[in-house]
Amino acid sequence: MSVAWRKLMIPGLAVLWLVGFSLGARYLFRYESTPGTKADAPASWPQGVPDAGNTGLPTLVVALHPRCSCSGASLRELERATKAFATPFNTIMLIYQPQKETGEWRDDALYREAQTALHALIVPDTEGALAAKFGAETSGEVMLYSPQDRQKRRGLLYAGGVTGARGMDGENAGVDALARAFANQRKETARPVFGCSFLSLLNRQATGVAEARLANPEAVPGGTQ
Repeated sequence: MSVAWRKLMIPGLAVLWLVGFSLGARYLFRYESTPGTKADAPASWPQGVPDAGNTGLPTLVVALHPRCSCSGASLRELERATKAFATPFNTIMLIYQPQKETGEWRDDALYREAQTALHALIVPDTEGALAAKFGAETSGEVMLYSPQDRQKRRGLLYAGGVTGARGMDGENAGVDALARAFANQRKETARPVFGCSFLSLLNRQATGVAEARLANPEAVPGGTQ
């Protein structure tokens, strides 16, 4: 290759690299800053869901998926937010698991972090059935319910996320809204939840099973006719 061609190629390659980097950074920023589907959380504690913990205390309900990379940030922000809570509260952690749960699905680090930081009641949520009763469609959705009133009803005080972007730690409007809802025991405006869609994760899981069947039909249940 001639020296002249080399002189032409180097700037051209540099331009292509810059264009590719710019497009990648723009996509990453858009992904991180795009919220998931907001929960259609019921205004009172959903029927058919046991009311665990002390009924005289507010209750946090958190829906998480162990395969969502944003779950850790949601837990860390929840820990930071709840340190400002002046009175005791219950925490219920709904952690998704498939119908035929295997050991690899149980993220022990996630369980330990939830129990240590929030003293949470961990509830393995088969196929996300309980999360669906709370209207949660995105991992990281947080719902705060009031203590039971005289009619034994809990009212929704907050529903939304507690991170400023996907997997991002730091001060954000969701944490502030949750703190106000707890302190004042009044309903706050919902904030965006940044996390993985339960539906997209289920689709990814199904794709992984299908690919495994193609690669080794005899090793995967249902892989042979």
